[in-house]
Amino acid sequence: EIVDDSGDAIKGASTFKNDYTSYNLLLGWDYSTLDRPVFPTKGMSHSVDATIGFGDADYQKAIYRGNVYYPIYKDVIARGYTKLGYGNDLPFYENFYAGGYGSVRGYESSSLGPRSKAYSDAVLGRDRIRDEEVGGNALASFGTELILPMPFKGDWADQVRPVLFAEGGQVFDTTDREDRNFVDPVTGERPVDTDGNPVDVPLLTQDNDLRFSAGAGVTWYTPIGPISISYAVPIGDKEGDETEKVQFQIGSTF
Repeated sequence: EIVDDSGDAIKGASTFKNDYTSYNLLLGWDYSTLDRPVFPTKGMSHSVDATIGFGDADYQKAIYRGNVYYPIYKDVIARGYTKLGYGNDLPFYENFYAGGYGSVRGYESSSLGPRSKAYSDAVLGRDRIRDEEVGGNALASFGTELILPMPFKGDWADQVRPVLFAEGGQVFDTTDREDRNFVDPVTGERPVDTDGNPVDVPLLTQDNDLRFSAGAGVTWYTPIGPISISYAVPIGDKEGDETEKVQFQIGSTF
């Protein structure tokens, strides 16, 4: 088992292994008044998905998604959207992530939220400290878009949707892991730095400040699925944030 510096087992850390058995009970609720499934122009949609996990990892997880479309003038449409998530005793593979399409464009995909030096060493067998994104058990993301009409006419123009957007969000860890230090589960020793010196390493480090961005994007609905590209300027980014102004997405919309 993985323990902290006091020798206590880290709750949920047993799921950091290569072989496990899990059974999931899935529950869901959906409500929609959208006028069409692709490129809606008015209406709203709400959904709640809940997962209860059994087996080697007992956990609970819930996600809410909401969208509202409101016509402003002719083909100009305002859209508001949000995604909220929370989990209890989540195994690492069920953690929430943020950054990129579907959350906060302008930041690299899944780059926001808690980071861990300890878990990356424990799971990957490294003998040096590295900082990696590990996700968290709580998520909040939200945004607004101004959907614009294409300046050109034609059947192909109906399959293209340009937008201006502003959005924000963050991933959080609400457990006590941020206040605990890591000890190697096999040797009982502390991790070492690049010079081989033992150091105290918190299980998690996190910055709970929200991240924001604003920009423009376009989605083209092709026969093989939607293709999106965006240009976003990060707002409120800090040193160490992994930003990416130009981003692509193929195969889904959000």
